Amino acid sequence: MADKEEYTETLAQKWTQLGKQWLTPVEIFKPHYANAIARYLIEETKKNHTASLKVIELGGGAGTAAVDILNYLRANEPQIYESMKYCSVDVSEVSLSMQHDAILKAKHENVWRRTRKPVDVTMQKCKNTEESWREIVQKHMDGSTENCFVLGFEILDNLVHDKVIMSVKTGDWMQARVKREREGKDRVEFYEPITDEEIKRVLDKVVEVRKSLPIWTHLSDAVKRMFKKRDVSSTADLTRNQTIYLPTGCSFALQNLREFVPGHRLVFADFDALPEAKMDGLNAPVVASQGTGGKTYDRNSYLEGVVGSSDVFFPTCFDTLKLLNENKGIHLTTKEFMEKYSERGACETKTGYNPLHNDFSNTRFYLS
Repeated sequence: MADKEEYTETLAQKWTQLGKQWLTPVEIFKPHYANAIARYLIEETKKNHTASLKVIELGGGAGTAAVDILNYLRANEPQIYESMKYCSVDVSEVSLSMQHDAILKAKHENVWRRTRKPVDVTMQKCKNTEESWREIVQKHMDGSTENCFVLGFEILDNLVHDKVIMSVKTGDWMQARVKREREGKDRVEFYEPITDEEIKRVLDKVVEVRKSLPIWTHLSDAVKRMFKKRDVSSTADLTRNQTIYLPTGCSFALQNLREFVPGHRLVFADFDALPEAKMDGLNAPVVASQGTGGKTYDRNSYLEGVVGSSDVFFPTCFDTLKLLNENKGIHLTTKEFMEKYSERGACETKTGYNPLHNDFSNTRFYLS
C-alpha cells in the first residue's frame, strides 16, 4: 500500500464487505500479527531449552491465530512444530467447530486438539470445570504444563465485569445489580452493600493500583465527595471517578489457570483504553451495535436494546492484571512488541507508515 490513507480506506471497505462481522488485529494483519506471536514463542522456547512447545489458546474465534501460528512454525521451525501440542479452549461450540475446520483445511490436525465440550475459563471451581481442566492437562498436554503458553487475544475485553459505585454520602462501596421493572421489559440498576467476596478482593486490587496514580487524581475524588452531598440512588448521582467496572471474570480465569495449569506462561493482548466509551466509570465499557454494511454505533448504556444485540467490551488495566496475576510478568505496547518480534517491513507502506505498529495504539501485550 502507498500510505496511511490507502490503508484506512481499504480497511473501511473491508468492514463494509463483512457486514455484521467483527475484525480483530489478528485478522486485519493476517498472517503478520500471528507470525510475531510465533516468533516470540520460538525465542522463549529456545531460551528456556523447553523439550516440547505447548500452547493453550483461549477464545480462538475462527481459528485465525492458531492456523497462522502453526503455519509459521511448520515452515520455519519444523523440529519444534513436529513435537509441539496446541489445544484450543472456547466457551462456544460454534467457535470450536470453526477452529476445527480451519485446522483441518491447513492440515495441522496432528499437533492440534480441542476440548470435548466448550469450557468457560471464568467458571468457579466445580465438578464440570475440574473435569474439563483435567482433560486439557492430562490428555492434551501429557500431564505437564510447565512453561506451557496460554494465549488470549482480545478475550479479556469480553470477560465478565462487576460494577461497583461509591456512595457519595457514606463513602462506602456498593455493588450494582440489574432487575426488570415490575411492568414492562425495561431493565434498571439498583445498588446494595457488597456481599460477594470476589468483588471485595478485586476491588482491593484496583484501589491498590489507583494509589499509584498522580496525586491530583485522588484530590479530584476528594473534592467531588466534599461538594456532592446526595446519596447514590440513580445513575445521575454517579461520576466517572466514583464508578468502577471490576475484572472479576479475569480474576477467576487467572485463579483457574494457577490451579489447573501450573507453571504456565501468559501471552495476552487487548485494549488498554477505550476513550470513546459513553458511560462513566473507571474501565467503563463500549457497548457497540452493528448494522448492515459494518456501520457501528455506540449505545449510552449496557441496559439498552435487546439482550445479545450488542457487543460489550471493556478496557484492561494491565497494572491490575499484573497484580491479579501475583505481580508476575510485564506489559508493553503493541508497537513495542511488534517492533521486536514482527518480520522486518511487515505491513509497512511505501511512505514508511506501519499500521501493524501504529494503528492499534490503545492496545498492549501482557507476557509472563
